[in-house]
Amino acid sequence: MRALEAELRTLYLIAFAGVVAGISLRASTAFSVMSTIKYIAMLTLSFSLGRAIISFFAPRAVERKGSSVAAFGFLSLSILSVAYLVVPGNWYWLLRFPHGMASGISWPAMQALVMGKAKPENRAKVSSTYFLVGTVATAVGYVLSGFKFIKPILLSTILFLIISIYLFKHKVEFEKWGKQSKGKILNISSLSIFLSSFSLGLLMALINTEITLAVLYKLVGRTATAILMALASFGGALLGYFMGRRLLDVNQSLYSLALPGYLTLLSSSGLLSGNPAVVTGSTMLAQAGMTWWRSANMALARSHKGTGLRLGLDNAGRNLGTTLSSLLLSLGLSIADVIAISFVTFTLALSEAGFSSFISRWRIHHRLKRFIKLSSMECLGS
Repeated sequence: MRALEAELRTLYLIAFAGVVAGISLRASTAFSVMSTIKYIAMLTLSFSLGRAIISFFAPRAVERKGSSVAAFGFLSLSILSVAYLVVPGNWYWLLRFPHGMASGISWPAMQALVMGKAKPENRAKVSSTYFLVGTVATAVGYVLSGFKFIKPILLSTILFLIISIYLFKHKVEFEKWGKQSKGKILNISSLSIFLSSFSLGLLMALINTEITLAVLYKLVGRTATAILMALASFGGALLGYFMGRRLLDVNQSLYSLALPGYLTLLSSSGLLSGNPAVVTGSTMLAQAGMTWWRSANMALARSHKGTGLRLGLDNAGRNLGTTLSSLLLSLGLSIADVIAISFVTFTLALSEAGFSSFISRWRIHHRLKRFIKLSSMECLGS
């Protein structure tokens, strides 16, 4: 038990360092090429496309190869960080594609390792803690990216390399657990998880990528943007953690998806305001909703057999959503259009989840009745 908790703490620490490195790299390179929202959206699009292509397979690979998969991804990120140091800024959009692929190996693999260490009855707590750590690290990464003298790209190179060496040297295996033995289990389909994560990905392109940086950059400049994004991420991390850590483990229901989903959708609309304070506040609430929402999705993906496949669908849906959102923005659609599409998709996800859960309960009830009937007939026959 203690050994398992120690491994989880180590994975949390690795995730913290990795997110600091990742946000510092993405934000600082974006700040150096700020022009139009369309160009920034193209950076996000290139990254999301690369990540979407590979992220489906990483969790399943972790089930077989353990931490070596994540180690390879982080090594690739370290090499790409060096490339950002030598390539001119106007070519950054080309680096974003392999950057996205390397990220699509590293982070889904890390999620699979963390959730593999989570006991069935603690999966929501573990996933919430994981995303709390990641969002706090996001705040630190934004702060570092706001100051040129810190050399954030060089820092990212070093951190990614250290993480990779550690994971190659200290093997972490994927744990497999039985089904949850207590509590109410929400049995929703893989399609529901995919649709939910897809609609989340649509919003993440607005909140968790270069898009929000571009919106604030035009209003307040680089350093202030970095500080405001750090405050929003930190506040969102705390809110999302305390709102979401217990909901799935105590009482699973569709509320565990509906509440964070619609909170994020509502909060994202604040990006339409031209007021820096409103944009920052909206970003903080949206960060909270996404932390809660992502942990709910990941916990539900872990709640039944085929964890690698379901986590792969969760990651693929989120990355495809981010890719589509970035494409739509680069083609000239508005932030309001993306929010509307996400609302419709998420409502479909909830509807499908309710239907699939009802069908599952009906089948279990029908099989139980049949079993009781057959047992009664056998008793009477004897």
